[in-house]
Amino acid sequence: MTAPAPLGFGRRRGLSTTRGRRYTSGVKQTESPPAHEDQVDADQAIIDRILAGEQEAFAMLIGRYSDPLYRHAVGMTGSPDDAADILQNSFIKAYQHLGEVRGRFDAWVFRIVANGCKDWLKNIRRTHLSYEEDDQPSGFETPEAELDRGELRGDLDQALSALPASLQERLVRECARLTLVEEQLAQLEKTLPEQLPEAVRQRMVQLMQLKAVGPVGAQRLLLELFWRQFNNRREVGACVGLVPQPYDSGESRVDQGISKAGNRRVRALLIEMAWMWLRWQPHSELAHWFAQRTRGSGSNKRSKRIAIVAVARRLAILLWRYLKHGVLPEGVQLKPAKVTLKAA
Repeated sequence: MTAPAPLGFGRRRGLSTTRGRRYTSGVKQTESPPAHEDQVDADQAIIDRILAGEQEAFAMLIGRYSDPLYRHAVGMTGSPDDAADILQNSFIKAYQHLGEVRGRFDAWVFRIVANGCKDWLKNIRRTHLSYEEDDQPSGFETPEAELDRGELRGDLDQALSALPASLQERLVRECARLTLVEEQLAQLEKTLPEQLPEAVRQRMVQLMQLKAVGPVGAQRLLLELFWRQFNNRREVGACVGLVPQPYDSGESRVDQGISKAGNRRVRALLIEMAWMWLRWQPHSELAHWFAQRTRGSGSNKRSKRIAIVAVARRLAILLWRYLKHGVLPEGVQLKPAKVTLKAA
């Protein structure tokens, strides 16, 4: 039997009480709950009435199974809104093919909902787990790099297909959530500079005028470090936790590394900016000092990792002096074009 949807069976009709409860069950069972013979007979009686022309009787089946079906759909999709849409479409499909029911109606309609959830997950997987966009130009520098990326994508697809279906669905949901959070963070990053005071915006532009300093680094440093008032360079180094912490007692003298006090996000940012400084400011005194300090180390990466900490501390002091006194060290280059926040 193929019939139109029941009269009055519009979008999400019959699901208002279900939607209001906002079930968050994580149960992902694919089998339907056990049914008694009386319930099976009652369902069959309702189906016979619907097939005889009493369309309003389908509301009885909706009221009987909407709650467990909704919990099942939420458990598979992790999204209450999408679960409600899938349930709506599943009830419409069930009504249109009601004459094909053989055996238990609850098991039959549960399979329809489960298949709808699986189709939704496949669509989300194609949307959020694509490793490159076909309509975008290639961003790889060489054909070899693009080939390596293709091989990696094939290995990832093969590894993903080897996982159990339940784990694949969970990974798809996590990727969908991650994509949503990344989009929200990107939107916040774009609107944040417009909400800052004019004085802070001007200092951001001042920092961004230096090569190797971008909008993210300038904004983070101003909001999390340079809003403080420092009296000397020692206070700057101590605030970011990049100063040495020696142990000196009697004849025992041990280097305990840096203090790691203060804001660790700023400390990590300064380390990253130190590497960028060496790349984009190769003629600066700081870059020359690093090259001289690590000369002869060869492939010894440990000495470079130790020296970069000192570069980060000196860079923080350099930027503080530049903001406070306008002092530009010798060899430091500015960007050729004037920087604006709108262009950033």
